[in-house]
Amino acid sequence: MKLQKKRILFVGESVSLAHIARPLYLAESLDPNEYEIHFACDKQYQSFIDDNSFQFWPINSIPSDDFLDAQTKGGYVPSVRNIESNIEEDLALISKVSPSIIINDLRFSMTISAETTKTPYATLANAHWSPYRNLGYDPFPYSNSDPNNKLSRNNGPKGPSATENFNKIREKYTLTKLGDYCDLATRGDYTLYTEPQGFIPTKDRPDTHIFIGPILWEPKTAYPSWWRNWNEELPIIYITLGSTGASEFLENIIESIQELPLSIIAATAGRSSITNIHPNVFIADYLPGIEISKIASLVICNGGSATAYQALSQGAPLLGFWSNIDQYLTIKNIERIGAGVGIQAKEIEFTRVKVLVSEILNNNSFQVKSKEIQKLFSHFNAKESFNDFLKNVLK
Repeated sequence: MKLQKKRILFVGESVSLAHIARPLYLAESLDPNEYEIHFACDKQYQSFIDDNSFQFWPINSIPSDDFLDAQTKGGYVPSVRNIESNIEEDLALISKVSPSIIINDLRFSMTISAETTKTPYATLANAHWSPYRNLGYDPFPYSNSDPNNKLSRNNGPKGPSATENFNKIREKYTLTKLGDYCDLATRGDYTLYTEPQGFIPTKDRPDTHIFIGPILWEPKTAYPSWWRNWNEELPIIYITLGSTGASEFLENIIESIQELPLSIIAATAGRSSITNIHPNVFIADYLPGIEISKIASLVICNGGSATAYQALSQGAPLLGFWSNIDQYLTIKNIERIGAGVGIQAKEIEFTRVKVLVSEILNNNSFQVKSKEIQKLFSHFNAKESFNDFLKNVLK
């Protein structure tokens, strides 16, 4: 008798491409002969899903501009009405799909919807949000003594208010209350950290909190017409501020270093139009970031994990211009290790960028540390780890 396929429902909050890319990367690793794969996200990313033989389910998402603007001010806190609307949508989706397990990235309403329907549920998260993180330093850049501070040393964006509205609804469903933001960000039957174990220190972590390794997704894209026309005898600098970085600074960053003896390769993510291009600068909307990182002497990015982990997987050090707290926490950990430098985007002094780039290129310790991290990354395969995880929990 033919066994019925297990139904896996992947859900991504579409505030940025990264939170679609991570579950998509894992979904693409599954054998369609063994699993029936469903994917739910905002319609704006449907084209990425349609490239695969998945069942696509459109769901509403937080507007990216609203989310990113709130992130720069301390974090997005959805209203009770918005959470309830998402839960209504979640419950209808769960009813239609009847999944064996939900794999979710950042759609926090699923912490209520999955528990209410008693559907097995795993959340994807960076370990710098873990309640069991053991960083050894104050992770937040602002003082708790500042009355205007939107960040809490222990709780993350907006402190306790980040979970207050969720707890109001959880009480209605007779679910246990959440603690701080870290509890919200990692809540699930299982928590899958998208780093290799040992990259971000943790303490007293339960068995249900699992390091699966770095997720190294990149969009399928054709090579630009100028591909390989750069001077390969010069150090290569790869620059991308992604879908959530301070794209308005991209041209200034390029202008600040284009007179140096470098080959500069930049990806705009379709967010910048750059003119007066110097002969040693090569620009496209999207580029194969992992392939370029392999030959890059330095990667300049927004500090977020999507590009940062691509770079480290190939042994390239980083210069991260962060503009939200998640990016800050990623580049802060990399800075702690010694494989890069992080600066808040709004504090960029463009005359200083040239000096920073030269300092990193001329300081061999950055190269040494990034190569050490590359070795650590190479010992973890997120696709294999995820497949093993599913087999264990669904057997």
